[in-house]
Amino acid sequence: MEIPRVLSHAGSLTNPHVPPPPLPSRQLLMSAKARILEHMNKDHMVSLYDFLAYYEGIKLDYSNPSHSVELVDVELDHITLNYIKNGHSKTIVTPLDPPLKSLGEARVRFVKMAFEAADAFQVSPYQIKSFHPPAQPISGIIASLFGTCAFVALSPRSVGRILQRRSPHLAHFIRQNARRIFVATIIIHLLEYFLFLRAKLDKFRVYGALRLKWFLSTMSVGFPAWRRFDQEIHRLSTVRLKFEAENP
Repeated sequence: MEIPRVLSHAGSLTNPHVPPPPLPSRQLLMSAKARILEHMNKDHMVSLYDFLAYYEGIKLDYSNPSHSVELVDVELDHITLNYIKNGHSKTIVTPLDPPLKSLGEARVRFVKMAFEAADAFQVSPYQIKSFHPPAQPISGIIASLFGTCAFVALSPRSVGRILQRRSPHLAHFIRQNARRIFVATIIIHLLEYFLFLRAKLDKFRVYGALRLKWFLSTMSVGFPAWRRFDQEIHRLSTVRLKFEAENP
């Protein structure tokens, strides 16, 4: 989770006891604040859902199109979230305790808040937002065999015309066993999805069409698909470990 580093200023724009900075500094400060808001709303939406649920006790369904949340303001001592639930819009202020000394501390603070909130709900603070097809040669072999068996299972007579002249024994074997292999492969791949992938998709908040891609990939090639997902998990775990080492 990366948040842009921004200009520091010791005062709060809403604190009447702190004199406002000179106009150029205020403009830079507002520009920096705008970058934080844009970045959080664009790249770390799941963290905003977690903030609302963990720090305010307001749970929204990320996969529900009638639910949404937006970070609308950042100050040294609080953040302001606007959320919509079932058509009703509300604004809530979440204190930052202790307050930030400057907006330059926002990056580290928000990342730590995201970790704390996500860990409380046993989900990842990171969301996997893209599909990564398995690149191993074995995945192509498995997909080819699965496709062949599916074709033969649905149209067994076609194998005789294609293979009978070149390899009668192979044609006979395929005709006799293709349906069994096809059904067994579907069952095995379904088991792989439910045992090894579904819970991870939930943890990393993979929904909709992207979730369907991972499911179909698993149904097509089996273990190379969910192993590829595991590699992405490992990459994100390394990112977190590096951040925690640099920001104890």
